[in-house]
Amino acid sequence: MATLPSALSGQYGIAETELTAAGPTNESVLASNPPWDSLCRATLITEEQLALIKHYDVKNQMQQDQLLEQQAMRYIELFYNLVMEINKDETLQYVLALIDNMITVDEDRVQLFLDLPKDAYNAFARILDRATAGPFSTAKASKILALLLIKTREPGPDEVVQQLLSWCTEQLRTGTPTSMTTALAALQILLRKNTYRLAFYRLDALSLLDASTRSQAAQNALQVTYQTIYCLWLLSYNGEIAENFHRTLVIKNVVETIRQVTKVKVIRVGLACLKNLVNKGKNNEQMIDSELMRVLDNLSQRKWGDDDISNNIEYLTEKLQTNIAELSSFDMYKKEVLSGQLDWTPVHKSAKFWRENVMKFEQNQFELLGVLVNLLRTSENAVVLAVACYDIGEFIRVHPRGRAIVQSLGAKVSIMKLMAHQNEEVKKQALLCVQKLMVVNWEYLAK
Repeated sequence: MATLPSALSGQYGIAETELTAAGPTNESVLASNPPWDSLCRATLITEEQLALIKHYDVKNQMQQDQLLEQQAMRYIELFYNLVMEINKDETLQYVLALIDNMITVDEDRVQLFLDLPKDAYNAFARILDRATAGPFSTAKASKILALLLIKTREPGPDEVVQQLLSWCTEQLRTGTPTSMTTALAALQILLRKNTYRLAFYRLDALSLLDASTRSQAAQNALQVTYQTIYCLWLLSYNGEIAENFHRTLVIKNVVETIRQVTKVKVIRVGLACLKNLVNKGKNNEQMIDSELMRVLDNLSQRKWGDDDISNNIEYLTEKLQTNIAELSSFDMYKKEVLSGQLDWTPVHKSAKFWRENVMKFEQNQFELLGVLVNLLRTSENAVVLAVACYDIGEFIRVHPRGRAIVQSLGAKVSIMKLMAHQNEEVKKQALLCVQKLMVVNWEYLAK
């Protein structure tokens, strides 16, 4: 199992997860004038606390850092009280922006809230359910709550974990980039801890993130796509979860994303995720079926200024090549036929393949042959139709009773119809197939 980096910053880190959707930022929120004196007159804060907050709220990072070093717990208790007492969202936003700036400088500072003899979790969890809390407030509260849960020395309260995860899943299901970005940002923090990966997984996380990857890729919402794959990468560090990725289309969608995008950070985290998944469960088969080898070959032609990307391309290529060598050519062929996505892969025109494997077509009452015949009737893809005609023709040519079996499946009419297809290659392969079906001594066709 790959080791999760101890400091998630830089290449894969939280620096790359900042919200990009339009909306308030810490800077714009802190440009307003908070009603500190009014709060004091309303007895929401004391005279002493008023002096503390005015001394801190000076837009001077160095002074704020010095105050936190000298009076850390006094300020943490002040922030806690403000979060608990303030109901007006505009003012709450200001306080949360101050806290967010404080923990952005050093996220370990969030542990100070846990040192209070009060319920720090509740202070921020209640904001998620507050009807008056706007997107900015819930975004900051979910981030702070996630940090509290990963920084606690003991496992966080189960009810708080479930509340945050449920809130995140609700935001993901909205399908709106702003809500999804907020939820994913919290998950990018929370899923650093293995306990929470399992809790999220049990909420059908893979299917949820799979849907997120597909829908956002279709909408070209690159930031959400990146954050989604980032969360999948974090989940992939858990062995139990990693072995079950193949049960969804997550791998296929990650491969497709890597194939289509040019953004380096998306490619980097996508490859890192796949590296963790290779040789786990049946993941390799889905990677191979998704044509990851072709994607890796294309990526290997590019010059990367990032050793992680180059190393992961090499690692995945090596592991999958070993896996492909272990799979029989018939296994690969069977997967291709059952997928319905036929292509002119080398196996189709290999005389050796047909000689060695033609009798395997009798398995499950000629299941594969039946699939090929059905493709002639249902597929609208010219390549699929041409390959299916060719393969049926090869079966007729090699199998001792090939002609009779194909005729018994009612393939003749479908093949003859394709002789009038608008695509020249389909017409050609249909004609050759019909000739093999009609001519007893098929070798004469080659003369």
